[in-house]
Amino acid sequence: MEAALLGPTTKDVRRQAYDFASQMGIKHSFHIDNKTAGYDWLSGFKSQHPELAMEAMNIARAVGFSRPQVQMFFDVHRGVLTTHEYSVARI
Repeated sequence: MEAALLGPTTKDVRRQAYDFASQMGIKHSFHIDNKTAGYDWLSGFKSQHPELAMEAMNIARAVGFSRPQVQMFFDVHRGVLTTHEYSVARI
């Protein structure tokens, strides 16, 4: 997620908590079948760390960072700058 300029999703955090607890040998009551921490744990974690931002994946946001979308933006941007001959001071 970080490579796509997005923060971790709640599912990412729940999986990382499970992995960490398992690797460190910490007793936990996480979901062993799907290898994630529960929603109650996540709620407590978020209340203890309000400065962290986690949100579910927004597909519209993810698509906005795709290479073709970014390339199209800069193509249009370059065309507007060329057509209207904006100076650096006006940008």
